[in-house]
Amino acid sequence: MKRANLIFTLIAIGIMVFLGQSYFSKIPKPIPSKTYSNQTYGYSFTYGGSFDAFEYSPAYVAVGTTTKDVFDTIANIDLVTADPGSTESFADFVHRSAMNMCSADGPNASIRCVSVRKSTPIATKRGLQGELFSLAEIKETIPGHATSSRERGPFFAFDISANVPNKKFAALIIHMPIAGEDDTIHISQIEGIIDSLTIDKLISEGSAGEATSSTPVPLVAKIGQKVSV
Repeated sequence: MKRANLIFTLIAIGIMVFLGQSYFSKIPKPIPSKTYSNQTYGYSFTYGGSFDAFEYSPAYVAVGTTTKDVFDTIANIDLVTADPGSTESFADFVHRSAMNMCSADGPNASIRCVSVRKSTPIATKRGLQGELFSLAEIKETIPGHATSSRERGPFFAFDISANVPNKKFAALIIHMPIAGEDDTIHISQIEGIIDSLTIDKLISEGSAGEATSSTPVPLVAKIGQKVSV
C-alpha cells in the first residue's frame, strides 16, 4: 500500500512539474532594448526591442515598426541647424523649425502651425536640460475652406550646438508623427527615448542657446502630465 502511495505521489509531482514548465514556457520573454548611436552628431538613445531605428540621414532619424517593407514611424528625431548669420534667438529658431515640421499640404486639406501654445523647461533622468512645448495648429479643409484648430505636440528640444561648430545653433527635436499624437504607445516610446538620450559633448555654462531664465522641471510626456523620473 505504501509503495502504491509513493508511486502515486511521484507521478503527481511529475505531472505538476511538467504543467509548471509548460505554463512558464508560454510566458513571453521581454525583448531587450536596442541602442541607436549617431556618430555624426554625437548622441545616442535606447528604444524598445520590438521596434527599429531608421536613419534617413544623420540629421533625420525615425523609430518605428517594419511590416512587409513598410516603415511605420512612431517617433521622429530631427536635427535642425541655424546658419551663423541668423539673428534669431535659440528659442525662436527651435519654434520656427518645429512649425516647419508641422506644415503639410494635401489635395483636400492644408495644415500649418502658427504659434507656440505652451512651453516649459524640462530635465531628463540623465540630467539633460531641454524644452517641452506645443504648437497651435490650424487645419483648412478644401473645398469650402472650413478651418479647425487644435494643440499639436508635444515637441521636445535639446541644444546640441556644441556638436555642430559650423552653425550658430543646432537642436534635436523629438516628436511624434501627426497620426500618432494620441497613441499611448507612441508616448511611451518618446518617454523612453528622451530619458535615455545621451549627448557626448554638452554645452558649457553660458553657451549660445542655453536656457538660463527658469528652472527645469521633471520630464513631462504630455502637456500637464508628469511622468516618473
